[in-house]
Amino acid sequence: YNVLKRRAEGEFSEVKELDKFPVYSPAAKPVDRPKAAKGAEGDSSRLSLVFEAWQAERDVAPKTRLEFGRAIRRFIEVHGDVPVAEITKAMIREFKEQLRKMPAVRSGLLAKMTMPQVLEAGKDDTSSQRLSSGSINKHITALAAVLEWAGNNGYCDDYPGWSNPAQGMKVEDKKNDQEKRLPY
Repeated sequence: YNVLKRRAEGEFSEVKELDKFPVYSPAAKPVDRPKAAKGAEGDSSRLSLVFEAWQAERDVAPKTRLEFGRAIRRFIEVHGDVPVAEITKAMIREFKEQLRKMPAVRSGLLAKMTMPQVLEAGKDDTSSQRLSSGSINKHITALAAVLEWAGNNGYCDDYPGWSNPAQGMKVEDKKNDQEKRLPY
């Protein structure tokens, strides 16, 4: 504060106090992070286990539990059951792009397939209706909520500078204002 105050008053002499602090360099060696605690079920910060902990702490409606569970399951089908702190914006973006290719209605054999299998089976189908932007945004919002809870509950403390990679990601609705439903 004193340095800033002196500079605001026009004094720009060399500041000796700054020698106490290390110089930041983006090329510096990455921080050695301790390994996450291992339990009987493996890494406790894996997305599936964090989701279970999130559910246990909350009294959510069955429909919400089902929707969030579907979003988490689909993310795991695409990227694997990774630790929450290792989920990146690129992974969320790829997940969002995969969701944009998903058919809106899955019946018969498609209903029993994983997301990658459905996408592979329907890669040549251009006539089927795809998931709506609202459905895709529900998936991203569910993922963002669980990741935010994980960050707030210490699952990402060993990763300085971690921020929720799903925060703010969404698909813009392409419908024009005349086609949208009027609010209640």
